[in-house]
Amino acid sequence: MSILFSYFSGVMADALTIGAVIGSLAGIVVFTASSAGEGVQRVLVGFIAGGIIMGLIQAVIISGAAGIGPGGSLDMLLPSRVSSVGAVVQRGLILTVQAALVGGLLMVVSLAPLRALKGGMIGVIIGAIAAFLAWGVLQYVDTTVPLVIFGVLVLGLVLFIIENIPMRG
Repeated sequence: MSILFSYFSGVMADALTIGAVIGSLAGIVVFTASSAGEGVQRVLVGFIAGGIIMGLIQAVIISGAAGIGPGGSLDMLLPSRVSSVGAVVQRGLILTVQAALVGGLLMVVSLAPLRALKGGMIGVIIGAIAAFLAWGVLQYVDTTVPLVIFGVLVLGLVLFIIENIPMRG
């Protein structure tokens, strides 16, 4: 959760890295989804399977932290902002959502691996360009934004650029 409250550093190398990662993920999804057809159900199954598997793993961890399952002692190294059990529940929910997204992404890649590879490589280039543009605007305006806002800005630019690229059918 701390990523929501951290600010973008303003370093161009960080911007290019963030842009490459966001562009790669967006490129994989966009280029593969254009040929999905009947495979959308597989993506949904991957999303649900990733969420269920991580949810079950986190349920075992949460029950252990709450003293319900095996190993009923609380871990003293957990962050204690709310309580030790609350920290485990928060972490479990975040990991479950992340696992669901990764499961969906893996199923998107399994639909058309070569198209996903092509989309990922094109997305890295487009993401770096979009991040450079966003970084330039932030430097020109001389402001700092949270990392999440910078990521959303880069994602919007990536999707705008991908949408306006002329593609061969």
